[in-house]
Amino acid sequence: MKNIVLIFGFLLLAIGGAVGFFLYAHGGKEKPAVSLKPAPLMALPVLGAPGVSFDPGAWKGRAYAVHFFASWCPDCQAEESGLSIIALEHVPFIGIASKDREEKLKDFLAHDGNPFLVVALDDDGKAWENWNLKGVPETFIVDQAGMIRFHHEGPMTSRVIRDDFMTTWRKIAQ
Repeated sequence: MKNIVLIFGFLLLAIGGAVGFFLYAHGGKEKPAVSLKPAPLMALPVLGAPGVSFDPGAWKGRAYAVHFFASWCPDCQAEESGLSIIALEHVPFIGIASKDREEKLKDFLAHDGNPFLVVALDDDGKAWENWNLKGVPETFIVDQAGMIRFHHEGPMTSRVIRDDFMTTWRKIAQ
């Protein structure tokens, strides 16, 4: 009986480890937007441009991507240089810095280069709430009608960018 319990415990541990490795290897959780939701319309101040706002409503008719990040986020620090791939593909890529300080953001973006067309500031966390974030980083693709067509929680690995993000982008940006 004792041997059966040990074998059962070992099997549970092995299965749990395999599931954990699979989730880790796939870089977060993709959430294809099966039920389309409108992207929140909330103007946010732009980093380094007093009096200028990023207004998602002004993008109606054009597809764009939104990436929530923060200089204090370890996953964001690890992914930052890889995000330049998205900019090189001519995707209008909007960064929204969550609960961060301008000085830290400028240093953070200067380190590996700024991949964003514009960086908006979510100092008070209201955009975080409106987009229903669970954490940072999180990435969205918004189509021409203002509907969220792609949502990824977690770091944008090269596999996620290539296989998921860019595949969705190419479908809607035609």
